[in-house]
Parts: sequence; structure tokens; C-alpha cells
Amino acid sequence: MIMANNILLVLLCTLAARTRADIVVENDLIIPEEIYDFLYSTDSSVWWQSVNTTKYYCIFRNMWTKMHHPKEYPPNARWGPITMYSGVKEFRPWLKNRATTLGIETIAENRFTDKFQDEVTAAGELVKTIVEGESFFIDQDHWDENYVFIPPVEVNFDYPYINAIAGMDPSPDWFTGFYLFDTVDEYDRTYWDRFTLRTYPWDAGTDAGDHYSSSDRDMDPPENVERILAQNVPASGAFLDPSGKKVLPVGEFDCVLHTCPENMGDCNKPDWPPKNFCDVLKFPNCASYCDPEKDPICEACKGNGYEPKTVYLPGCCEAGHQPWKGECSAASALTMGLGAVSAMLGLVYLLL
Repeated sequence: MIMANNILLVLLCTLAARTRADIVVENDLIIPEEIYDFLYSTDSSVWWQSVNTTKYYCIFRNMWTKMHHPKEYPPNARWGPITMYSGVKEFRPWLKNRATTLGIETIAENRFTDKFQDEVTAAGELVKTIVEGESFFIDQDHWDENYVFIPPVEVNFDYPYINAIAGMDPSPDWFTGFYLFDTVDEYDRTYWDRFTLRTYPWDAGTDAGDHYSSSDRDMDPPENVERILAQNVPASGAFLDPSGKKVLPVGEFDCVLHTCPENMGDCNKPDWPPKNFCDVLKFPNCASYCDPEKDPICEACKGNGYEPKTVYLPGCCEAGHQPWKGECSAASALTMGLGAVSAMLGLVYLLL
């Protein structure tokens, strides 16, 4: 057991070292750990200078919840459009401890993206791609269903950095996101095959409000952008966890690589999003789930391994699951065993 723990510690330390990618901008060191949590990553075999069409398909998951951020949590909580863009490090409309642009201010205060789109257009060749995922109200009865699929973000060796921002509603000028995430592993010089980032609330420094529904109180002059931490939370205590001692993440970006030969006309990931719009990155087999409200044959089954507690399938036993009502016959036992092994292999893949 001691040897296993030591091996795990070495692996975790190695992962932490391999996923760190400090960036210098105007003699300032940008430290990723101060911007986001690098939760998970795997390398690909795609060389960073490969002549390919290279895209990332991402899902944004809500983590801004009443359980994790109970102080004055708004009953009408909503995310503005989830904007992602790729480019060079010289395009940085928001940075920690710097004043922001009008476009970012508008996203943070009003959740509108038109001004930022204008800034991207004006930036010209500094930006490769900009896309938007839909805004959505947070379903407080089904917390695990609060996510959105984002159109693909294209990168290449000239434009390796991905950025994201989403305004929080209601709020004076609060948002989440990340900037200058390098999609290339600095050690192997290959693109990440998949990566997961958790992001925190930020204050744009343009409004003096301390409550989610504060009236408009413009800062004149504006202050610098700040990540909201336990030591600088608004006077209302918004974003503090139940212990009142720390601020937990409010969002998660989970992205997967997709590449095609450069001259291939249609370079789109098949079945994205899946027809049933399930979170296929979190639950890899969920595209096969049925809808009990629409499909004539759809049973409630017990999830195996890395699956929700309840999954809906045309036949539980045939798919290797135990039904919530009744039992499978002895002939189904082998199928169920293979289904459980498959689910565990999927979990191991996600953890490696």
C-alpha cells in the first residue's frame, strides 16, 4: 500500500509539472494556477506543427450552485453566452490586475457580446476563431443537467492559445473564464488530446456593486480585474462556500481534440452534440440512452461504474445493466459482467 501511494504521488507530481505552462506577457509572469484549476489532461500524437485542421470541441458545465455558493444565491441564476476564442498572446482583452476593455465590461455587466465581437474584428490577425455557446438559466432542480455544447474552436501553431469568458446573471460585473491556455504540451510539443479546466468568479472592476442584484454603480475610474478570493469577496459574502473560508469554482470547461487533413472540406466531429444532447464527455456511453418521455421502449436501469445512478436504455439486461424494477435472468449475467468491465475501463481511461 505504501509503495502504491508513493507511485500515485509521483504520477500526480509529474502531471502537475507537465501541465504547467507559464507565459511572460510584457515582463509579467502569467501563472496558470492563479487563473484556473488544470483538472485533467491527456497527450495526443498530433505534433504542434502538423499541417492539419485542428479543433477543440468543448462542453461548459455549471458549478455555480446554491450548495457551493450559498450566500444570497439568486433564484434566477443564469449564464450569458459562453464565448471562446483562439489567438496569439498579444490579444488579451482581460488579464489579472489589469484594466479590461469595453467589450469585456459589457459581457460582465450586461451579458452582451456585440462590443467584444467588434474588438475581435478590430484585432484582425491576432484572433483565429471566436465562437459562442448558448446562454442558459441554471436548473436548480437538476444540477447535473446544467451544461452547454460550444461550437469548435480552431487552433494551429500560429494560434495555439484558447481563451473563454461568460458573464454571470444577475451580477454587477462578475464573470468566469480563463485566458492564454496553451493547447500544446510544452514538453512533448503535441496538442492536448483532452483537457479539463475549472474556473473561478472574477470581478471586472467596472461596477461597485456588492450584491447579485445591486443597482448600477459605475466605477470612475475603473479598477483592475481581480479574481474573487476569500480575502476579497464582495461585502455580501457572495461566492463563499458553506464554511465561509474559500471560494470554489463556478464553471468547468471540458475539451477534446479533433483533427483532419488540411485540405479536407468538412472537418466536423461526428455526432456532436449527440442527438439526445447528453454530456458525452462525462458519460461516454450516454449517446445510447433513450428518453422515457419520447421512446416507446425505455427502461430505468442502474448505472454501471462511471455513469449516472439511473440510466435509461431500451433494455437494461441486454445492455449489461441491472433494472431498477425486476431482475435479469441468469443468461444475462455474463452480459452484465462485460458491461461493468467496460464501464470500469472507461473510468480508468478518464483517470489516466
